[in-house]
Amino acid sequence: MEIMIVVAIIGLFVAIGGPAIYRKFNEAKKTNARLVINGFKDAIQHYYDHTYQYPQNLKDLTKDPGVKKWDGPYLEKKAIPKDPWGKTYQYTVTETGKNPYELYSYGGPKGKSEPKKNNINVWEDEE
Repeated sequence: MEIMIVVAIIGLFVAIGGPAIYRKFNEAKKTNARLVINGFKDAIQHYYDHTYQYPQNLKDLTKDPGVKKWDGPYLEKKAIPKDPWGKTYQYTVTETGKNPYELYSYGGPKGKSEPKKNNINVWEDEE
């Protein structure tokens, strides 16, 4: 009987604490994605400062585009990291709009099926 009470109490703690722990874990992933995106933003800005153009993709931050002033690579690793959910960071140069490029993570494990409001965008703190 005592063992059943102990097991029930442990089950109660897991039922109450489990969702809170999951939320904190997910928030940590979002924070990590924001930090990586800000690192990309800095690398993109250095690339632009040296080449007077934005990279066409994130891999361009690791290779010389053939201009004199290139001072890269602008990322330490040659491989572009995945977001905390194992998805590719999304980057596109924009010809129109208020920002010169878009850079974001889908912000969840579902990838493209995630609602756009969950995206972790490089410009979200500036809007």
